[in-house]
Amino acid sequence: MKPSIVYKLFFLVSAPKFKQKNNRGVSLIELIVGVIIGGILIQLAYFAFSVNREMYLKDAAKNDTNQNLKTVFEIVGPTITQAGEGIGTDPNFPVISIQPFPTGSTNSEIVVRQLKIATRLRVCEDVTAGAQTEITVLRSTDDSTKTPEIPPAGCAPVDGNGDNYPDDLAQWKSYRESNGGNLRVYIYNGNGQGEFLNYASEAIYDAGGSAIAGTPTSGQVASAAIGVTGNLTNNYTAGGSTQLLILEERGYRLNGTTLQATIDGVSIDVIDNVGQFTVTATVIQNNTPSDCTRLLPQTSTFTCAPALTTTYNWSQINGINVTSRPGIGENTPGLSASNVSQINGKSQTQTFYPRNLINF
Repeated sequence: MKPSIVYKLFFLVSAPKFKQKNNRGVSLIELIVGVIIGGILIQLAYFAFSVNREMYLKDAAKNDTNQNLKTVFEIVGPTITQAGEGIGTDPNFPVISIQPFPTGSTNSEIVVRQLKIATRLRVCEDVTAGAQTEITVLRSTDDSTKTPEIPPAGCAPVDGNGDNYPDDLAQWKSYRESNGGNLRVYIYNGNGQGEFLNYASEAIYDAGGSAIAGTPTSGQVASAAIGVTGNLTNNYTAGGSTQLLILEERGYRLNGTTLQATIDGVSIDVIDNVGQFTVTATVIQNNTPSDCTRLLPQTSTFTCAPALTTTYNWSQINGINVTSRPGIGENTPGLSASNVSQINGKSQTQTFYPRNLINF
């Protein structure tokens, strides 16, 4: 038999078998095994995705909270270091006030004061507690008649630039007008006690007590006053150390989980998700440091451990300690309760030093 005929017979016999094998379907067992393996792979992929997503969200939350804490210190710290700028060497001036906020809380409120302009005005007539409309800040001296009575030292109007307008009052007027026309003015008795009034105008008077309209003539100004509104709780005696100052007053405290700044009486929300804001002062008396959670110089109210042995003053502050921690919500997306608790449990403390270490 010829080889070609053998080959043809082999192909005819074998072809049906090959065709039958290629057309065989997937068995039920194979299908079930495939589904199971696919399900396992999908579960593994989802588990890996969930773990990676939780790690990413946790890291993102940590980074955000670390940035929040950094921002707290970056905002509050420079304010503390500038506390008392321009005040000088008066140890009784109420530069820094600290108290728990809300009352009984471990959180705190800190208020810091510094001078805005160097020029200070004398209080040249006694001021009685109650509603105020005007405070005399300049009054000429008349030794021959002594009518009105000789004013306290430093109250006589000074015109150094020859425009016939009192120099100190001109500086105040210029500053007020360039800052919106209304300011807060601080009346201070020189012995640690003071309070704020609203300051909105100036007035100059001649020797007869008549208001001068327009530009005064040479020597015409005999007295001057600033127009104010508000109520005073204390009396202030003319002369001595009683004076008027334009201060910047900044405060920081928590409102819920938001750090709130108060600048000259206006409140601003600055940082969210803050869970703690605690401020203490280290006060040193007789070489003994005390940790103080309450310092209210105006009322002589202090809470310190150990207790202060003598009356506190600003020169004795050795450092202001600020402690903060995160305050993210329990339902923060992607974070478990344990993650939230772990992040919120971390706190940081930094110490800042006010200008008294330079002034005294």
